[in-house]
Amino acid sequence: MVPSIDMQLQSVIKSLVDNVVPAVDPANKTATEQVQLGIAILNIVRDRLPLTRRFARAELTDKIDVADRLTAALSASGISDAANLKSLAAASRALLLDPVCDTNNLERQSFALNNAISIAIANAQETESASVVMDIVLSNSANHAWRLRSWFLAAGYEINPRAIPAIEELI
Repeated sequence: MVPSIDMQLQSVIKSLVDNVVPAVDPANKTATEQVQLGIAILNIVRDRLPLTRRFARAELTDKIDVADRLTAALSASGISDAANLKSLAAASRALLLDPVCDTNNLERQSFALNNAISIAIANAQETESASVVMDIVLSNSANHAWRLRSWFLAAGYEINPRAIPAIEELI
């Protein structure tokens, strides 16, 4: 077996195209569609694989920014979630500074921070900070949306793909 992930993906894609696609009954529309979808997804994964760590770092960086801004807003209102957000943001910064931190750890930390952010947002809904919290969330959502739209551009769902910045510009 070749250790290169890219070559492994190329081999799987070639095998599917050369051996599985011709063996699928053309009358079975679902099977035909699914094998083509599988090949397309593998091609997207192969194309995006070199960028996954940068993507995860950009996502975590955005979440740290939201957590910092929420911490300030919630602290001013005396909401207890601020301390947890501050602690998770500090742990997240430490991961970003770790040169050997892998993508899975970045994604797990991003998930944990996002979960704490969601809880803080929910707890702030009936407070005087609610409108400030919403402004923080909305101001950050555009970055996330653009990044995801660009990441999945090859899937072909965008009406005007040329209007979407390249993923390399967003991470």
